Amino acid sequence: MENEKILELMTRIYNDLKGGQEQLRTELTAGQEQLRTELTAGQEQLRTELTAGQEQLRAEMQAGQEQLRAEMQAGQEQLRAEMKDGQEQLRVEMKAGQEQLRTEMKDGQEQLRTEMKEGFSVVNRKLSSLEERLSFVEKSVVRIENDHGAKLKALFDGYQLNSEKLDRIEAEVIRHDEYILRRMK
Repeated sequence: MENEKILELMTRIYNDLKGGQEQLRTELTAGQEQLRTELTAGQEQLRTELTAGQEQLRAEMQAGQEQLRAEMQAGQEQLRAEMKDGQEQLRVEMKAGQEQLRTEMKDGQEQLRTEMKEGFSVVNRKLSSLEERLSFVEKSVVRIENDHGAKLKALFDGYQLNSEKLDRIEAEVIRHDEYILRRMK
C-alpha cells in the first residue's frame, strides 16, 4: 500500500513537472515572439530614421550646391560688369588722352612725354585696382568652396557614423538571436 502511495505521489509530481515544463515553454515562446516583434519594430524605426537622415542630407547637399552655383554665377556676372565698366571707362580716358596728345604734339615732344607718363600711371593704377578686385573675388570663391567642403565632409562623417552604429546594432541583434536560439535548444 505504501508503494502505491509513493507511486501516486511520484505520478502527481511528474504531472506537475510536466505541466510546469509546458507552461515554461509557452512563456518562453511568448517571450521570444515579443522580443522578435520588438526587434523588428526597432529595426524598422532605425531604417526609417536612416532613410529620413539620408534624404535630409541629400536635400542639404543639393541646396548647398545650388547656393554655391548661384553665388559663383553672381560673382562672375559682377566681375564681368566691373570689367566691362572698367574697359569702357578706359576707352573714354584713352580717347581723351589721344585728343590731348594730338593737341599737345604741337607744343613739343618733351611735354608729350611727361603727359604720356602720367596717362600710363593712371592706367596702371586702374589695372592694379582691377587686379585687386579680381584677387578678392577669387579668394571669396576659394573661401566659399572650403566652407562648403568642410560642411559636406561633416555631413558625410555623420552619415558614416550612423551607418556604423546600425552595423553594431545589427550585430548585437544577431548575437541576441543566436543566444536565444541556443537557450531554446
